[in-house]
Amino acid sequence: MIRAFSIAVLLALAPAVATAPAQAQTPMAKKKAKKPNLKSKWLCGPRGPAANPCQAPQTATVLGRGGVNGGVRRGGLARNPRVDCFYLYPTVSPQPGPNSNLRIGPEQRAAAQIQASRFSNSCRVYAPLYRQLTVPAFTNPAANTKAARTRAYNDVRTAWREYLKYDNDGRGVVLIGHDQGAQMLAQLLSQEIERRTSVRDRLVSAILPGANVITLKGRRTGGSFRVVEPCRSNTQVGCVIAYSTFGEQPPPDAAVSRVYSPVFRRPPDRTKRVVCTNPSALVGGVGENKPYFPTRILPGPLSAMSPAIPVGTPWVYYPGLYTSRCTARQGATWLQITPTKNTADPRVRVQPVQGPQWGYHLADMNLFMAQLVTLVKIQAGQYPKVVRERERERAEEKREAEELAG
Repeated sequence: MIRAFSIAVLLALAPAVATAPAQAQTPMAKKKAKKPNLKSKWLCGPRGPAANPCQAPQTATVLGRGGVNGGVRRGGLARNPRVDCFYLYPTVSPQPGPNSNLRIGPEQRAAAQIQASRFSNSCRVYAPLYRQLTVPAFTNPAANTKAARTRAYNDVRTAWREYLKYDNDGRGVVLIGHDQGAQMLAQLLSQEIERRTSVRDRLVSAILPGANVITLKGRRTGGSFRVVEPCRSNTQVGCVIAYSTFGEQPPPDAAVSRVYSPVFRRPPDRTKRVVCTNPSALVGGVGENKPYFPTRILPGPLSAMSPAIPVGTPWVYYPGLYTSRCTARQGATWLQITPTKNTADPRVRVQPVQGPQWGYHLADMNLFMAQLVTLVKIQAGQYPKVVRERERERAEEKREAEELAG
C-alpha cells in the first residue's frame, strides 16, 4: 500500500507565503473580462490576485561544487513573451473531503511560487484553480473516485475553454503540470487539444512530470495520446516532456514509473510503457541537472523536498550536484537521479520523504528547473518558424488539391 506522508507535519511548516513580486518586475496587466459571468477562478493571470504568486521574485544564490558561493543570479518577468504557459498545481490541498474548494489557500500560492514562478521569465503564466482531489483523498482508493476526478477535471476544462476564448488570442501555449496537475493536463491534451487541429497547432509543448504518461511499446504514441509524441530535441514543438525521478529502482508498488498505478487509476498493460524524457539531455547537457530550490519553508507538502537554506535570496541554485539518466528495468521506467560522489560537498540532497513508492516526486520539477525554463525559451523561439512552415505546407496542399479538382 502506498504510504501517505504526514500532512500535519508538512502543513505545520511556516505559516505565510510572501508572494508579492519584486519592484523590478511588472505584474501581468489586468485584462477586463469580456464576459461578466465567467465560471473559471484563477490563481495566476489577469483575473487572479494582484499579488501574483506566479510572478514571485527569482533572485537566487549560486552554491557550486563543494558548496562554494558563486554569487547571485537575478531574474525577472519576460518583457514581451512569445507564448503563454498554462499551469496546474499538484496535490497540495489539506482540506477534508474528496475535493477542495475554489478558494486560494497558502498551499496553492506556495506551489505556484515553487513550480511556476520561474517560468514567468519565459512566458505569460496562467494558472486556474480547480477542485482537486485533496491530500487525504488522493492516495485513498475509497475517496479517489471517478466522480471526484471528474469534478476536478471539469474545472480545468472550463478554465481552458475560457482562456482560449478570452485570453489566448492565437498564441502558442505550454502546458505545465505536476502530479495531479499533470494528470489533469494529460486528459485535457487528449480530449480537448489533440482532437482539434486548430487548437493542437497552438501547442508549443507539454511539461507533465510525475503522472505516468504512457505510449505503446516500440512506438511514440498510442497510450496517453494519439498524436503528441515525447520530445526528442529542443527544437521540436507540439511534444511532451514526462518523467518521474527516483534515486533507486522503484519498488513493485510504486505510485509512478510503472503502467499500473493505484493512485493514477491505470490498470496493468504489458503492451505499454511509461515515458521518460530527460530535460538535461534536451537542452544539450550531458546529464547534469541544474536545480533551483526555495530557501524558505513554505506552506504545503512541496517544501518537504528541501530544508530551509540560510542565504539571503528566495532561491538557491545547485549546479554540479546531480546527474540524471532515463532507466528502464523490471517493468519500471524512471529518471535516475545520482548525487555527486563527493561526500565532503555540504549541499543538502533531496530525500524520498514520501517513501520509496514515490522516490523524489516532490522535487520532480525543481531538480530540472533551469533546464525546463531554458527549454520553454528555445521552443518559444522555434514555434513561429514551425507555424510559418505549417502554413506554407497547407497552402501548397490546398493549391495541389485545387489543381487536381480543376
